[in-house]
Amino acid sequence: MQQPQRNPNPSHLTPVDKAPISQSEISDRIVLLRFLEYYRKTGRCQSLPHLTEIARLAHQRQLIPPKYARALLADLEEIKSSLTTLLARLSDLVLVFGEKIQNGQQPDAELRFELLDRLTQTVESVEGLAAIARNHPDAPEPGVKEGFASCYVDVQKQVNDLRYGMAYLQECLRPQSLKHRLAHCPNPDLQLTTLTTAIDDLYIIATRLIHRLRENIIRKVPQFWGRVDL
Repeated sequence: MQQPQRNPNPSHLTPVDKAPISQSEISDRIVLLRFLEYYRKTGRCQSLPHLTEIARLAHQRQLIPPKYARALLADLEEIKSSLTTLLARLSDLVLVFGEKIQNGQQPDAELRFELLDRLTQTVESVEGLAAIARNHPDAPEPGVKEGFASCYVDVQKQVNDLRYGMAYLQECLRPQSLKHRLAHCPNPDLQLTTLTTAIDDLYIIATRLIHRLRENIIRKVPQFWGRVDL
């Protein structure tokens, strides 16, 4: 008796291990084609500004795949978390260091090592943040080139402020330099306040820069526009 032929890949069955296509993983090309198809069918394009922006980003080769964008956003969150911990500890170490100097004690080797180690780690995190900023500057905005948008603060200025603040801390917080400053300062408390304020300012600048970079990255990923959960 002849056996009936079987279709090895029946169309009505889907393997259980086959993951559904996520909306967030749709390519930029498909997004453009869907906009174009809708426009041809209806003659309307309710998202024309979006389509214009996608075309501009594609022309400038600035579109970012969702997977890569998520990796960048994760890196920013990691840097933010790292800087929060490092700068808080750095501020505590400076105060402990200053207290010992004011009491006529010599900071022990363990305190010196930790201060230098936290300072080095902070520099590495700041440099990592600056590296991301170099690749994701602000989009051109009206008035910037003309010179009448003087209140506009761009990524480049924030990076410069971040590096200036970090350079100041590197100069002041190295154990030998900090010891010399506090030992020869007529008002050590004022010097300590200045240093801890500089640490706080660095954290504020870094936080603002991370927020701005997050916006700049999302702007280059049409699949993320309008999404709250990334």
